[in-house]
Amino acid sequence: MLRRFMDLLGPFSHKILRRHFLSYESLALPPHFERDTYKFRHIDVDKATGNPITRVVAVGPSETTLSQSLMRSRGAADDRADVAAFGALLGKCLALDPGRRIDCREAAEHYFVAPKKVSSRTAGEVGAAGETPAEKA
Repeated sequence: MLRRFMDLLGPFSHKILRRHFLSYESLALPPHFERDTYKFRHIDVDKATGNPITRVVAVGPSETTLSQSLMRSRGAADDRADVAAFGALLGKCLALDPGRRIDCREAAEHYFVAPKKVSSRTAGEVGAAGETPAEKA
C-alpha cells in the first residue's frame, strides 16, 4: 500500500521518514525504509518457496498525478468534471501533512460531496406556461 501511495503522490519527506524510524523503534518493529538512504523496503513473497523477499526500491517523483490516474481509469459514463472533483477531494484527504489535510467539515462542503444545486427548470418542474414554482407564487 505504501508503494502505491508513493507511486501516485511521490516519495515521503525525510522529516516524515525520521518520525517513522522513531515510532517503529519504540514499537520494536522493522521500518519500511532504509535508514541511511531513505529507500523503500518492498516485501514480496517468493512464488516458488513462499518465503518473504525484501527488495530495496528507490522511489522518485511521481510520473502521473492522482487526477491523471483517475482520468485514465474512468468509465465512459463518468463525467470528466466529476472525476476531476473526486481527484481533488482525494488528494486533499491523502495529504500527509495534517495542516494541509482536509477536515471533516471541509470534506462535507467539498463540491464533489455537497449536493449539487439543480435549478427547477432542469429538474423538470416547469409549469405549462413555462414558469417555475417560485414564479407561480
